[in-house]
Amino acid sequence: SLLNIIAFFPFIKEPFNRGWRLYVLKAVALDEEVKVPSFIYVFSFFFKGMVLIFSRFIYFIPLFLVALLSGYKVLGIVKEIGVFLWDKWVKADINTMNYLEFFVKKIVPQFGIEVVIQLVVLTLYLVFVWPVYRIIMIRYALGNCNWAGFFDPKEIKSAIQTFKNNASLIYGIYSFTLALDVFVLLIASSITFFTFGFLIWAMPVFYLLFRHWIKGYAYGILAKELIKKSQI
Repeated sequence: SLLNIIAFFPFIKEPFNRGWRLYVLKAVALDEEVKVPSFIYVFSFFFKGMVLIFSRFIYFIPLFLVALLSGYKVLGIVKEIGVFLWDKWVKADINTMNYLEFFVKKIVPQFGIEVVIQLVVLTLYLVFVWPVYRIIMIRYALGNCNWAGFFDPKEIKSAIQTFKNNASLIYGIYSFTLALDVFVLLIASSITFFTFGFLIWAMPVFYLLFRHWIKGYAYGILAKELIKKSQI
């Protein structure tokens, strides 16, 4: 099948799946028939999927930078632990603190601060940035904006207002898709494990139907509700 052929080309598969999900979103939102993907739409789905991957990467650059800087500081903490343990091993008199005192007074506070910073930034992204990105994604799928809409201040401002007016609805769909990702990953891992990898050839179809189709349908329902409320 088309999906099994595409599965041999990972750099095509992920953009294609995301592009097809946009197609499902639009079809559900506009009450159109959802058709099985065919070669006719491969390039269209691939291009739209690449737009999503690129846009998501740009949106998450600040988060990546925070994680990178924080990770660098964590490496410094690991180095500090290594030096302390070495001093204790060679019985140097440089550090007079005992093990418990060292970890409680120096390591725990430093490591705790880095964990808190990462959790705060990640939470801000999950709670505010990600929903706004998804609203623009819906507008893009419906043809209300082009790829540049993800970075257009007017589109972002409009998406923020839509989010503020429909936060409970958007969070509901958003929570469902997050739970779906976890569930599908567990099921796929279980299938691969218990069949000793013999059904790995069926995974492209499994992910397309039980992850991308369902998520596309969920976002389509969200889009339909937003259309009814004249929010998009």
